[in-house]
Amino acid sequence: MSIHGSVQRVTLWVRDAERSLALYRDLLGLPVLEDKLVPGPYIGRMVGYEAAGLRIVHLGTGDDGWVGLYELRDATPAPA
Repeated sequence: MSIHGSVQRVTLWVRDAERSLALYRDLLGLPVLEDKLVPGPYIGRMVGYEAAGLRIVHLGTGDDGWVGLYELRDATPAPA
């Protein structure tokens, strides 16, 4: 199997965005394009929890594609 064309976007779900930034930003030198926290119960419902926040960090040049780091935070389990 082979991939034709270029990769424009990679999304990674990570346990610790700061540790991941140590690799992608600090070691590989990718600049941070966006770093935001999206709170709200709708995030939790999207991933099967009652409530949760989502930290989203996008890195890259913007022209050659980018890497997205997604960290689930403050997840409250849904009632059984």
